[in-house]
Amino acid sequence: MRIITTVAATLSIWALTAAAAAASADWDKCAQQDDLDGGIAACTRIINAGAEKGHNLAMAFYDRGNNYKAKGDNERAILDYNQALSIDPNYASVYNNRAVAYFNKSDYDRAIADYNKSIAIDPKHLNAYIGRGDCYLQKKDYDQAIIDLNKAIALDPKSGISYKFRSLAYKGKGDEAHATADYNRAVQLDPSQADH
Repeated sequence: MRIITTVAATLSIWALTAAAAAASADWDKCAQQDDLDGGIAACTRIINAGAEKGHNLAMAFYDRGNNYKAKGDNERAILDYNQALSIDPNYASVYNNRAVAYFNKSDYDRAIADYNKSIAIDPKHLNAYIGRGDCYLQKKDYDQAIIDLNKAIALDPKSGISYKFRSLAYKGKGDEAHATADYNRAVQLDPSQADH
């Protein structure tokens, strides 16, 4: 009887270990975005398993939304970001990425509203300032774009894209000298910012 109990306990531990390994593999796949459909499936397994609560569950919806956004399915991404925020309304990165999805749909006002929320939660969220600055660029509100891009550059003076966007804002205002200086700085910091 003792041998049977020991075998049962060993099998139970093995099953728990295997389940934990599978869950860990799903978390890795869910977050990496190197296989978008596989990532969506892994995130869905995590969500449907019902084991995660609170921030971890919000993170699974966030990661699945990121996979959908990377696939160009902004509608599904927004639905997942909404779910994540209903669970964890102080998740700054979710607001930021939902803003990107709205931007991709040319809904700049909703994107700006989400960038505002992201910045309110995390005043040093670099990507939120860059994204909001880009929204203002699209709306041709060049002065507001420059304010946001100045803040982004203050947070990260080596952000080539911040200089690139600020150069476009200066160009929109007809300030060619500042536009050229910022463009040159953008390319110096990040050669991929060069116009092709």
